[in-house]
Amino acid sequence: MHFQTNVLSREHVPGSSTSIERYIRENIAMLTWLIIGVGIAVRLFHFFYNRSLWTDEAYLSNSIIRMDFVRLAIPPLEYEQKAPIGFLWMSKLCVLLFGKKEMALRLFPLICGISSLFVFKRVASYFLKPAGLLVAMAIIAIAPPLVYYAVEAKQYATDLLATTLALYAYLRFHERKTILSMLLWGVWGAVIIWFSYAVIFILAGIAFALSVYYLFTRDWQKFFYGMLPFSMWLLSFAINYLLFTQKHADSQWLIDWFAGIKSFMPFPPTSGKELTWFITMPLSMLHFSIGLSWLDLGYNYSNLWRTLGRMPWLPLICIGLGALVFFRQEKKHFLVLLFPFLLAMVASGLKMYPLFERLFIFLAPLLILLVVRGYEQLMHQLSAVRWKYIIPALLLVGAIGNSLHILFNPSTFGKHAKNMTGRAALLYVNDRVQKGDGVYIYWNFEPIYRYYKEAYELKYEAIVGQDVRLASNNQIDYSYKLTPDIDQLEAYNRVWLVYHKYRKFTIGDYAHQPAWYYATDFHPGQVVYQKLLEKGKEANTFQTREVKVHLFTLSK
Repeated sequence: MHFQTNVLSREHVPGSSTSIERYIRENIAMLTWLIIGVGIAVRLFHFFYNRSLWTDEAYLSNSIIRMDFVRLAIPPLEYEQKAPIGFLWMSKLCVLLFGKKEMALRLFPLICGISSLFVFKRVASYFLKPAGLLVAMAIIAIAPPLVYYAVEAKQYATDLLATTLALYAYLRFHERKTILSMLLWGVWGAVIIWFSYAVIFILAGIAFALSVYYLFTRDWQKFFYGMLPFSMWLLSFAINYLLFTQKHADSQWLIDWFAGIKSFMPFPPTSGKELTWFITMPLSMLHFSIGLSWLDLGYNYSNLWRTLGRMPWLPLICIGLGALVFFRQEKKHFLVLLFPFLLAMVASGLKMYPLFERLFIFLAPLLILLVVRGYEQLMHQLSAVRWKYIIPALLLVGAIGNSLHILFNPSTFGKHAKNMTGRAALLYVNDRVQKGDGVYIYWNFEPIYRYYKEAYELKYEAIVGQDVRLASNNQIDYSYKLTPDIDQLEAYNRVWLVYHKYRKFTIGDYAHQPAWYYATDFHPGQVVYQKLLEKGKEANTFQTREVKVHLFTLSK
């Protein structure tokens, strides 16, 4: 394409022309493909490692494996899940072709994650110099968050691909002045919208940015030509919203949940504490989207130590410099990169879109372009040749180190609850359950059990425990209301109990409700465990990092 030549026409960073620099310039294509190959290999490694589904994946996967295409198109999904119809249908197609197990459900995200590498190469080649292109490709190839969501059975890798495709289409069409080109651009964006909720911020950002730019430059021809694709995007979004998204839009409990974890921009801020949101949110955005953190310290550390451990200052400096360079040299591109952030912030302030961890992923390509463009400017300002190697090393050391760590320790991939090991627990029971045994699944493990019962055709039919928290006044009342469940188990000589050791809530819970439940030191599964222990003796125990299994022999 015509825009690819820009990468070779930019002046090189001043300073001594070392053999390494010459080698990079002469072998830019080979090195870029090598980095893409590494990115693909890392994703394939984690894909074939085939870890167990965690709870959020199971929530959505239960709908995908049970519903047909028509039913998937008619909200609501099970467990109050939300996903673009294009993603749901492609995931369903993979299930029909390859079965109901984890790898089939993760196949479409994997395809999107790998495709993003190829598309982003075309985008980054336009904006960046050869050395900068390598740094940008290294970030998108090995950043742990981007690798993780490429092998998770959720839609966030599709968001990443949608953003890169929207940027690529912008570069391909924004200078064109024919009706056919504008129609093609319109169709391109209109289709992408059906695969990603978040891409509307990118497309609307492009539309607003170009409209503002052409108004100020009085380029009326391009302004009016642009109305054609922009109107097609708006129409596609409106149809999609009315048919699907609108039916997901009023989950008040979800709004309250995100508000409780400070994922909405204070609008307007009313205290000094709320003002800190504007400091912590950019740091979270860097950490959870492009993974340049040095150390990912756990929540047992203070916010200060966690922030210092992530070492965000160099990427933040580069983002500031990158934005300044775009503003001075390429105002149109500056606006195209800026407006999606502004629109996402406005939507967050209006409590229409939370800015939280995985919901940052769609912004990753824009952040990478800003960081690396700032890096290029930093190299331009620093005369010593050694900085040309120190700065990129400092930028990438966290992503490389963390990626290597999870390669050698794949069980830590995704951290905390995302490393669910429910499959191992359920298959442990499946291999040892005897005819006449009872299996009791505590309510906090029900979505995982339902998925694996269907996908792996488990040979036992478990009793799924009641969730009586909201119907109870205290822990004693809670224990009493579980009596009908326990009475069912007395019919068996042996009973298996399976529960998640830490999960105290379920989908649809309002924060800290019921109050008695969160005010007490309540351990999931322990009430049922104690009741069964009173009725017999424990014969076997198995546990994973997240799940516990007990076998009881009951006294008659």
